[in-house]
Amino acid sequence: MILYLTQVTFLWLTFGIIYYFLLRNKTMYGFNRWYLLVTFLGSLLLPLIPFGRIFSTSEIIPVFVLAENQLNDLVINTSETEHATDWQALLKIIIIIGMTFFALRFMVNLVKVLKLIRQSEKVIYEGIIICITDDKDQVFSFGNTIFMSKNMFDNIEDNQDVWLHEKAHIQQFHTLDIVLTESCKILFWFHPLVYLYEQYIRINHEYQADEVVLKQKTDIKAYQHKLLNCIENKTNYLTSNFNFNLTKKRFIMMKTKTNPQAKMMAKLLAVFGMAATVTFVACSDKKEKSEVPYVYIDAQAFDEPIENVDVKAIPPSGEQAFRNNIAKKLKISEALEADVSFIFRFIVEKDGSLSNFEVEGAVDETHHQLSQQVIDLMKAEGDWKPAEYQGEIVRSPFVWRLTLQLK
Repeated sequence: MILYLTQVTFLWLTFGIIYYFLLRNKTMYGFNRWYLLVTFLGSLLLPLIPFGRIFSTSEIIPVFVLAENQLNDLVINTSETEHATDWQALLKIIIIIGMTFFALRFMVNLVKVLKLIRQSEKVIYEGIIICITDDKDQVFSFGNTIFMSKNMFDNIEDNQDVWLHEKAHIQQFHTLDIVLTESCKILFWFHPLVYLYEQYIRINHEYQADEVVLKQKTDIKAYQHKLLNCIENKTNYLTSNFNFNLTKKRFIMMKTKTNPQAKMMAKLLAVFGMAATVTFVACSDKKEKSEVPYVYIDAQAFDEPIENVDVKAIPPSGEQAFRNNIAKKLKISEALEADVSFIFRFIVEKDGSLSNFEVEGAVDETHHQLSQQVIDLMKAEGDWKPAEYQGEIVRSPFVWRLTLQLK
């Protein structure tokens, strides 16, 4: 989970920087909306794509298990171990509490909007549903419905700029974006970049709606005056408000004109930046996943080991105790993200020591460290009782599979 969050943070931060420096001040709001939504959702999905498996050209190496010199498999279920510290458990509880709070908050506000729709007087104007509210001079929209005070609706001809603005929110399906970001906030409520993306998306909505109004009304100052006179509605964060985030920047963007060449250049650079970032992530994953799945440790030159021995080598404390001791002492890294299965091949020397370890299944640094820890624990158990063949002590090969099942 930590690795996934790190990757998502890197992607959100990279794409956010591209938006801030290339697109934020350009009057191409449709493209900006597409960019923000694609990079916001794509950053959540991209780390889940197994690029290493898709592009890997390494061959699958068959596993040959010896019939005699083999330890019984060991399966360690981390839910039965006690490697998690108290602060880690506390952190999980805090995250769950936060998710629960934001989920309830989302549901409560959604119910408020639906309740207001049911209780309000409804009229149809230009094919759009209008709910008449009691709040003076307040107007906002949600889904395919505009909420408007009776006073404003009775004078709708004098409030055409307000009407056009909220109508633009509905026609461009801005509520879908808001619900989407708020849903993601439930899972990632603790992540500051979620709030930054949400702010970018919502202010871009206002730029789009302002653009629609100003294409039909040439008096920018009159429109700005109307925005200042409206009381900002703060009853529900799920709605699109007429004067949401009424800042100096929004007024500046109303008068800003970006020439077509600058727009095209910004779009090309933004797409190039997206492609470069995705390529970087894919190549990094490919490099990690396409390593040769064997680790060779402590190679030595001895007489050839004998497979079909008369008496098999055994651990100093017996096979069952040997497996139990490894399972109890093994410390599993927090960086381990998925179940893993190692196959250890090694030699039991004539003096009972273990050597010539080969490990199958270690494909990244976390796996390498974990497999080396297992080897160290195996050696720490002490010398084995060596194998015998025709009355003589001989070297013998062994195979052992160890599987880690995460919670």
